[in-house]
Amino acid sequence: MANGTLLCISGSLRQDSFNTRLVKEAARIFDAQTTLWADLRLPLYDQDLEADGLPDPVKTLLERSGGERAQYMLRHFLVPHGAEVVHGPEVLVGSNFDQFDGDRLINEINLKALTDLMGTLRASVKL
Repeated sequence: MANGTLLCISGSLRQDSFNTRLVKEAARIFDAQTTLWADLRLPLYDQDLEADGLPDPVKTLLERSGGERAQYMLRHFLVPHGAEVVHGPEVLVGSNFDQFDGDRLINEINLKALTDLMGTLRASVKL
């Protein structure tokens, strides 16, 4: 177990989000002493809301930023606060429905990439 705190922010707020599953798996692999989950309900992306139509502020936000580009903006905002942010390589998981068993990532290639990424994060922080 690593000393320190890991802040987990998912790029999707959908109830059964694969993005959130991937963040949970990253947190499990990193194994921090303390893990904080950002329950921001920010309008980054929430597929559950799309069926009823998106609120106007969300539409405006989506017009000004977009999907994965918003992740880069979030990283930019975290840097002045001293957050250790690993800039890559990114772990992109395709065919999400086949890649998880519950919250556990089962694809060996993606699991190795995520494990390597968490190793890079662990090495970059002062624990």
